[in-house]
Amino acid sequence: MDPATTLPTNSLSHLNVKTLKALVRRLDLSKKLTRSAELLEALEQSRAKEFPLILDRLTDIEKKLLAEAVHASHPIPPSAFSAKYGAPLPFPLSPWSEDASLLRLFLFSRDDEVYLMEGFRDRLRSLLPEPECARITTVPTLPVAFTPEGRPWLKEIPRPIHIFSGE
Repeated sequence: MDPATTLPTNSLSHLNVKTLKALVRRLDLSKKLTRSAELLEALEQSRAKEFPLILDRLTDIEKKLLAEAVHASHPIPPSAFSAKYGAPLPFPLSPWSEDASLLRLFLFSRDDEVYLMEGFRDRLRSLLPEPECARITTVPTLPVAFTPEGRPWLKEIPRPIHIFSGE
């Protein structure tokens, strides 16, 4: 992985306090923690000690994204994930998002792609199975229109599909 796109294992420091508090609540840690240093320490300790328990709290689609990141040697583009699994990316791409996804304990995003934080690959490989390869399937007929998904700031306007025949 390129050094410019990796973060150290203690990379939770890039999250804002509101998100850190929400993560602490999701992990049922002390509600008395208020300062960012305390929140970071509690989350780091929980992440180190309760690794399998955190993974058990992830949804199936979140586990699939984490497995993709662990077993891939490249960042995960949201469009590739959505195409493979037929579901939107279960991870906030914006660094300013206050989404308290537990995936934030292991993943980060940059340039609209998802990366695994350093230091977790080996440990997670033993806990998450390697994902299946993407398969190409055909459909008997094409839909009349395609509606793009993913970016909330773009309007999801259906786009007609044109079929051109050639020799």
